[in-house]
Amino acid sequence: AIGVDTEREARMTQGGEKTIVVWAKFRPAAEDGGNPSCVSHVSPTSVQVAPQASALKTERRKAFVFNFDRTLDQSVTQEDVFEHGLPAVIDQAFLGRSVLVSTYGQTGSGKTYTMCGDLEPGGRDAGILPRAVQYCFDRSREVSIQVQMLEIYNEELRDLLCSDNPSPKRLQICNDRKFGTTVPGLHLAPASEASEALACIRQGIERRRTSETKVNKASSRSHVLCFLVLSDAVSGEVISRIG
Repeated sequence: AIGVDTEREARMTQGGEKTIVVWAKFRPAAEDGGNPSCVSHVSPTSVQVAPQASALKTERRKAFVFNFDRTLDQSVTQEDVFEHGLPAVIDQAFLGRSVLVSTYGQTGSGKTYTMCGDLEPGGRDAGILPRAVQYCFDRSREVSIQVQMLEIYNEELRDLLCSDNPSPKRLQICNDRKFGTTVPGLHLAPASEASEALACIRQGIERRRTSETKVNKASSRSHVLCFLVLSDAVSGEVISRIG
């Protein structure tokens, strides 16, 4: 699942504005064949999940239909995922609205691939993050960009871009009146071009905790947040954050 939290994608729904948009993306079957897919796409916004075989032949089995703001089938490319709506999300950050894109799913479902993939923005397998970084630098030179990376593991916060790991001071989640949930003291790495920002991100990913599971040899064992902090290039005032 890909969650997009932005006011650009927002729309009026029964008297209230919807600011969280949820897409469902389905990865292709494993190369070794694996089990056949039980999901079929009913429409661009809904999928049907076939019932599992029942030991009781007399039991009536019912298919379930789930609705989303958008569904992406197994044939979509990394470029398709980004172009389906992420540029509009990022554009809102340049207007001063902080936005967040997140992936959620079971291990091996393709979260890291969808978000990161190949960290070369021009590559076929480049994920949302490297494409977003390149888009930001291509969009405007009147904005300076800094990178932050935070790992949450066993309820502890870890600065992935801090040269002193573990961080010399205990990080805490706080609420900021302008930017909402923040972590004061998180290292800000300046970047003058996309390649510098991606180098910081690679460094953070290398420090991330991973471990082998039955379905993923390099499963991520923590939650990681990467922020692109946009600031006015002249005054240095923070405009917004892209998470």
